[in-house]
This record gives sequence, C-alpha cells and structure tokens, in this order.
Amino acid sequence: STHCISSAASDVYKRQPVLSCIHEISTSNVQLDSDGDIANYTMTVPYLTELIKFTAVNSNDIALMPLISQYCQKLESIDILENSTATPVQLLQLAQNCRHFHFLFISNELFFTDEFIIGLAERCPTLQQLYISGFSVYNTITDASLLALSEHCIQLCELDLTNFTQLTESAVLQLSLIHI
Repeated sequence: STHCISSAASDVYKRQPVLSCIHEISTSNVQLDSDGDIANYTMTVPYLTELIKFTAVNSNDIALMPLISQYCQKLESIDILENSTATPVQLLQLAQNCRHFHFLFISNELFFTDEFIIGLAERCPTLQQLYISGFSVYNTITDASLLALSEHCIQLCELDLTNFTQLTESAVLQLSLIHI
C-alpha cells in the first residue's frame, strides 16, 4: 500500500524535491523566507486536495493563494481563517482553476459579501459545502447570494450562513426546494 504524508511543515519540500503524496497542508505552520521558497513549496504539492487553517504567517498566504491556484488544481477544500491575508479575488480565481473544489469554510469578513458569494457560485458549480462563520458589522450577504447558489451549485448539500440576518425565509425556502 502507498503511504502518503497528510500534512507538511515548511521545510519538508527542501528535503524531498517532489511531494506528490501530500494531500493536506496547514499553512499556519508554514514559515517561508522568500518568494522563491513560496513558489517551490507550491510546485512540490501538485496533488494537494485539502488546505486547512489558511492563515497569515508573515503574510505568506497572500503570495501562496495565486500559486496554489496555479499548481494545485486538484484542490477540493480550503479553510480561510479570520486573520488570513488572502483576498476574495484570489479565492475566486482558485475556485475557477480547481474544478474539483467542493468544500469551503470562511471566517474572514472580507468574504462576507454578495459579490463574493455570487462569484463563487458562478465559478464553482461543484460546491457541496459552504460554511461562512463569524459576525460582520456589514452583514452584506442577502437573498441574491442564496439565489445564485441555488442556480449554479446544484450539488450544494450543506450551507451555514447563520449570522446573516438580511436573508429572507422565501429565499431560504427556494434554495431548500431546489436542493431536496
């Protein structure tokens, strides 16, 4: 049987030129010193399917996200934590490039907008689970986001938008009727 590494620390790629078995990385442990290190790191994990705890460590994740989008096209899931420096534009590009992408957990209020959710729905028809956790004083996710999800994400089976009070019962009902 094949034994694959389930997580990686920052210096793993330096010891092994191609880490084709890595499937899961927590970026909260990644300490990369230069842009060259960041590029090398992402190019060594072409079979990455899960990115957990995507969070800022010396602002590496703002540089990592475009490279992950380019080199890790088998990515299926990602967790974006509240202190991540990744941007909504970067995540939308990743969703477009990674055709197997189906799970997203976000607790960063930069992503709590209709513009982002609608863009995600349009670019990610394979989305099955979406969790947007946290509280935003802006509270800008509305029925338009639910309608886009119901139109574009026919495989969606789990959705958590608990703290967003601008959503109406009729939009929630429409989404649930489509996904029964």
